[in-house]
Amino acid sequence: MDNNVTLQEFLKEVSIENEYLQESTTYRKETVQQVIQVLKTVRDVTPFLKRYGALAYVSKVLFSTTLERQKDVAKMLNVILNDLHLKKNLSREFQECLAQRHKNRGPVKLVLTN
Repeated sequence: MDNNVTLQEFLKEVSIENEYLQESTTYRKETVQQVIQVLKTVRDVTPFLKRYGALAYVSKVLFSTTLERQKDVAKMLNVILNDLHLKKNLSREFQECLAQRHKNRGPVKLVLTN
């Protein structure tokens, strides 16, 4: 059971990440904007399944940015895609097991220790 992630699904998830990062640092907001810029140039998400493939593609599109920024953009692309890929390929039984574990887990409490 290998369900591939479509470009539309990837774009939707990046859009959700963009909304989430609006309360974040300027650097992270700029990174997600560059992710969107890179995705405007692709038709297939395959290059982003591996980090080195993502970096190779990003370096061609964002050639005028620093290597560190290129690595950050490539990492974001890779992490989001692999997360989506994992979610799409979990068996129904495993998804139900996870849902039950989340349901049974109580609220998280922070405890101060000395």
